[in-house]
Amino acid sequence: MKKKTVGWLILGGGIITLLLLRFRLHEIVEDWEVKFFLNKLSPYQSVVEDWAYCFSVGENIVRAIIWTESSGDPDAESKKHALGLMGVLYTTAQQMGYPGEPDGLFDPDTNVYYGTKYLRWQLDRYGQDLEMALSAYEAGTYTPENQWYVDRVLGYYARLEAYSK
Repeated sequence: MKKKTVGWLILGGGIITLLLLRFRLHEIVEDWEVKFFLNKLSPYQSVVEDWAYCFSVGENIVRAIIWTESSGDPDAESKKHALGLMGVLYTTAQQMGYPGEPDGLFDPDTNVYYGTKYLRWQLDRYGQDLEMALSAYEAGTYTPENQWYVDRVLGYYARLEAYSK
């Protein structure tokens, strides 16, 4: 083999090794982010499990919405006044039968109950189409303009599903 060819092989092998290391590092960081989020959400684990089961919704999709809406902070409030873990609007909670005051939606059990109930309602409304239901969850009705939200939730969902296996 010529000296120049050997040099290119070594360089090519080095680049492949660097790419593989970068890919593996990316996986490690993603795993760490999932572990960190799940650890942060651990005080509310039984709440997520209970309401996901009650409304026949996958636990990881509920977790993905929580990750997107509040990063697991039960005291989160968006600019649009979406409250708590699942980013539930007071008017939406009222539509789902919530009888209390807005501050009551900061309670994790109440918030996940009404958020999951609303997700189930949207899934039924859109024939179990998860993407349309997520779009409607965020906007009140399906709209392609908030595809960024759907993509973010589904991205977190895929990461949670992969981590669960």
